[in-house]
Amino acid sequence: MADFPRIKWLNVDGQQVPFTEPQHFTGNGDETVRTGHDNPLPVANYTKKGNIWLPVSEENPVPTQVTGSNVGYSNDTKPTGKKGDAFLELDTLNVYIFDGAEWVKI
Repeated sequence: MADFPRIKWLNVDGQQVPFTEPQHFTGNGDETVRTGHDNPLPVANYTKKGNIWLPVSEENPVPTQVTGSNVGYSNDTKPTGKKGDAFLELDTLNVYIFDGAEWVKI
């Protein structure tokens, strides 16, 4: 098994100090590579649903589903809700509950 993380020892003011290089696994066994401009961290593909970014992949091309949550910004029109549904305003962090007729701030 490869040593992870790879550590360099640097001389700082006459003392040897461990420094962990930016690195990530390649996906091939326990092989690691140095992370940098020409070799960025691997990222997932994302799709936007409402105001939330959700990951997708080749193995799971259907985006992750968020159920039972309503989120948006304070200037967004709130969705039609069912009694007891919650709505979170991302910019104000205010939470609203739908009382069956309207959204009520709690």
